[in-house]
Amino acid sequence: MMRRLIVGLFALMALMAWAGGARAQVVVRAPFVHVQVGPNGVYVQAPFVTVDVQKFRSGPVLVGNPPGGKLMLPPPPMPPLPGGVETGTRPPTLKEFAETFRPREGTHQAVVIHPSTGQPVKVEFTLPAGNPEVRLSGREVQFDYGKVEVEVRFTTNGGVKVDYKD
Repeated sequence: MMRRLIVGLFALMALMAWAGGARAQVVVRAPFVHVQVGPNGVYVQAPFVTVDVQKFRSGPVLVGNPPGGKLMLPPPPMPPLPGGVETGTRPPTLKEFAETFRPREGTHQAVVIHPSTGQPVKVEFTLPAGNPEVRLSGREVQFDYGKVEVEVRFTTNGGVKVDYKD
């Protein structure tokens, strides 16, 4: 009985030693995508791109297109706005701004599409405390607090004027 136990333990240790030296390889195939991870590195192929990262490889990673494929580049970033403001997404139109802006006390900066020029423009204005009625009329956004009114006007030449009325 003891002899069987010792032989069984040696067999288990030999099996564990053999399995420890084995290398795993994973292959994933899905429509339009092939991913392979193994002892030689990682290989990913999808429409318009192939990435091959080899284990212990020095130098740059090989990134290319499949044979006969076209390179799909991301869209270029939006150019910086006047005053050094850079945006990653399309700024809202004046209507979108008026519908989504939540007025709070303090100084606000916003980038919106100028209704006359169609170009992004930076707007800075200060609002008092209270809950104003927000109105949009033509090229103007009005914050009406009752006795106080703040008007953000977009001029036809591409400028912005902010008027504070008591």
